[in-house]
Amino acid sequence: MSEKEFKKRILCIGAGYVGGPTMAMIAAKCPQYEVTIVDINADRIDAWQTDDLPIYEPGLLEVVKQVRGKNLFFSTEIDENIKKADIIFVSVNTPTKTYGEGAGKASDLQFLEKTARNIISAAESDKIIVEKSTLPVRTAHAMERILNTNDKNIHFDILSNPEFLAEGSAIADLENPDRDPNRISGNGKWNKSQKRSCGNLCQLDPERKNYHQ
Repeated sequence: MSEKEFKKRILCIGAGYVGGPTMAMIAAKCPQYEVTIVDINADRIDAWQTDDLPIYEPGLLEVVKQVRGKNLFFSTEIDENIKKADIIFVSVNTPTKTYGEGAGKASDLQFLEKTARNIISAAESDKIIVEKSTLPVRTAHAMERILNTNDKNIHFDILSNPEFLAEGSAIADLENPDRDPNRISGNGKWNKSQKRSCGNLCQLDPERKNYHQ
């Protein structure tokens, strides 16, 4: 399938434990979509393109080898891939703060906020942004606050798709997901754009027909 024949372009920013397996499974389930994973860590990106993956999960290598180079790709070209993407998953570190207010308890959102600003800088068209972490509500609201105050007249629909993978069973968890996407933007009511965005995300799982309304 050539680049022009892909129905949608999906991007994941962050090639770690969550982003890598999740995107590999999406690529395997949805061959009609181009899936690209980007990261600033070139060594990690290089490792994803070998049989010595940067993380180990039972069954992961088999899934990656099935789709790698067909509709699953890896890159350090973050800005260029942001421009092309229709749907962007954000799966970056949210470590515990080591200094300042909340040190040792609160999550440090600097990487997520930096990614949001990078998306604004590189984007040239409307995007669906999917926040994927263990802190879905707080992080998604932080992203919404940054993304939708841009001065480029670009609209971003922000969805929350919680991270639920357990070490040792990530592939099995992805085969049988138990979390639906949630809308973050808005005032408690779905508008047409938000319904369409959430519907687009749910289409990435052919088994899942419903979503929160």
